[in-house]
Amino acid sequence: MKILCVCQHGANRSVVLATLLKLEYGYPDSLSCGVDQNSKETLEMLINWADKVLIVDQYVLDRLTNLGLFKDKFLLINVGGDRWGQQHNSELQQLFRDKLKEFKLND
Repeated sequence: MKILCVCQHGANRSVVLATLLKLEYGYPDSLSCGVDQNSKETLEMLINWADKVLIVDQYVLDRLTNLGLFKDKFLLINVGGDRWGQQHNSELQQLFRDKLKEFKLND
């Protein structure tokens, strides 16, 4: 399964989520990106590539919707805005692990 993880800048939350999916959940085709750092065309290409698109907060979902890119394959895994300030923060990793228990990615 190909999974796209999307946050605002593509620098922290989506990177942590994609890394967890690769290393701990067995999804090697997991990519990260930022909604404010990529063009609409790039976002559209990545969304079309993915089987599932994991959105990390409501702002990102709203931006993608406003760009006309909303798809049924979107899953909101709402961890809120980036307050961790560093990649691979252990609190953020655990928050994603807890949130992922709520979702069945293979559906």
